[in-house]
Amino acid sequence: MNNAVKEKPPGLWSSKPTALLATLAAGTGAIALGSIGVEIWTDQSLAQTASLGVAFVSAPLGLATLVLSALTARSNMVWSAPGFVFALAYWTIFALAA
Repeated sequence: MNNAVKEKPPGLWSSKPTALLATLAAGTGAIALGSIGVEIWTDQSLAQTASLGVAFVSAPLGLATLVLSALTARSNMVWSAPGFVFALAYWTIFALAA
């Protein structure tokens, strides 16, 4: 009988959670693009209804996408590419719509 303990592969919550950061970056990027699309389609009525004094309430998501992508790029540049693409698309739309 083999009593050797098999080592588990590193999961998403390992000491270097590159896969988790890449997933979070892409997810927040998709949500940011969706929310800015809604804000543009509704003529920023969400921000005006909340009386926040800003045109876009999705900007923190766009910033979070960029930060998470940069943190992912420290370990794996290929995995950070989708997040950077989402961030680039978000900030391009933001600049054109502002």
